[in-house]
Amino acid sequence: MARIRRYKVYTLMFLLSILLVLLSVSLVRCFLLRRMVTYVYSGRGYRWMGIYTVTETNGMYYEALTIQYLYNDKTPVEELRGISTIEYILTGQTLSGGSSGTVYLDEGYRYSAGSAVSASVRLIFGREVGLTIKWGSNEETFKLKRIK
Repeated sequence: MARIRRYKVYTLMFLLSILLVLLSVSLVRCFLLRRMVTYVYSGRGYRWMGIYTVTETNGMYYEALTIQYLYNDKTPVEELRGISTIEYILTGQTLSGGSSGTVYLDEGYRYSAGSAVSASVRLIFGREVGLTIKWGSNEETFKLKRIK
């Protein structure tokens, strides 16, 4: 009888140990999955502004770039008509080590894009990145400073 009781106690302790291990693994996994680090860079020039963000979570880096032409009700229509495409160059310690391209703007004279890269390598992001925008015969360069 004592042997059976001891067997039940050991079995119960074993099952409780397995349950505790599974619970610990689940809690650690939830903690790691919720870990999220975001870097936000923002800046503006005379005619343009830009926001660049990089978020690290779940083993991935996600980046997004938004470029916006600065205009208001008093901006001449002729000036806006000449801005359908731009060429941009993002330089500095960015996710892709810098990027560039010729892109089309939407109706709000804005460009937005994003991408994702595996976070198998830990990256270090600087305090600022450079953004150059070329449109028509014009060019503007300014810094996006890390605000977060």
